[in-house]
Amino acid sequence: MKVARAAMPASFGLFVVAVLTAVLFAYPATANAASVVATINGGGTAIMDPISFAQGTTAFEIHATLYSDGTARGHVDCLDQFGSTFPGNIFGEVTSWEGSLDGST
Repeated sequence: MKVARAAMPASFGLFVVAVLTAVLFAYPATANAASVVATINGGGTAIMDPISFAQGTTAFEIHATLYSDGTARGHVDCLDQFGSTFPGNIFGEVTSWEGSLDGST
């Protein structure tokens, strides 16, 4: 007795080969990738130093991931409120960091 079998399209086989090739080529790159050393997520309100050039109240937020090779990925946003020296929105991408995680520098 013969069992009917659905034909497998040739494109499926090519897809499997392409995925396996991509995994094999990607592995060495991920094996040497920098590791995450810290993640910063937070924000709040701050009163800037009344004797500095920037005075007033600011609301801020930061979301950043710090990596062992000194690179970083994230975003910072600082909204200087009405009445501050520089009222407006100051924002940007976090791309690098330096220092130590134990607070010594």
